[in-house]
Amino acid sequence: MFDRIQQELKAALLNKDEARVSALRLLIWAIHNFEIEQKGKGIQEISDEDVSGVLRKELKKRKESAEIYQQGGRPELAKKELAEAGVIEEFLPAALSDDEIEQVVEEVFHSFQNPSEKDFGAIMKEVIARTQGRAEGGMVSAVVKKLLNKD
Repeated sequence: MFDRIQQELKAALLNKDEARVSALRLLIWAIHNFEIEQKGKGIQEISDEDVSGVLRKELKKRKESAEIYQQGGRPELAKKELAEAGVIEEFLPAALSDDEIEQVVEEVFHSFQNPSEKDFGAIMKEVIARTQGRAEGGMVSAVVKKLLNKD
């Protein structure tokens, strides 16, 4: 995945697409920082899953920033953040729909014997593992809480 991002940067440079170049450079910078952080922990190689995690984090930052800029009356900066978010989304697997997330949560939920509030963390961990980063944590959390409070 990292190689693909670097190839896309080269293409953007050749096409003189400054907005895309900027977004891709930010991604490469974030991945390099993560890589350095991991080497400090003794991990020599990062996986595509690690890169996806970095991309999801960067995507979340861009969306939050765009919202803040919009609320602050700076639509031009919000537009720039959303453009960068669009570039990041190109490299991430397609997100699951709300119905698909609910289905996965229900499957996990029913695999527990009489699930209760104390099982929240375990249920969340299993759902996140099954969705492999294709579901937003907040959405998953809301569905799990809804099912736990249903009883």
